[in-house]
Amino acid sequence: MIIRTFALPYLKKWWNDYTDKKANEAYSKKEQELLDQGNQEFHFEKGRVRVFAKSLEQAKAQYNDMKHKLKKASR
Repeated sequence: MIIRTFALPYLKKWWNDYTDKKANEAYSKKEQELLDQGNQEFHFEKGRVRVFAKSLEQAKAQYNDMKHKLKKASR
């Protein structure tokens, strides 16, 4: 009873924090790789969407392609 009420919620929180931390580290590493390759960061939808590309035209094309794929998938 004590394990279920005290240990399991703590372990669940620890595991979620641990996996979130690992995911954020991997995401940050990928962002840094893209920036090191000479890409720039472009923001769309008032900063909610970030796109990494060499030029604004490429970023717009990637963003529009992503929107089209999401719209197609939601149908």
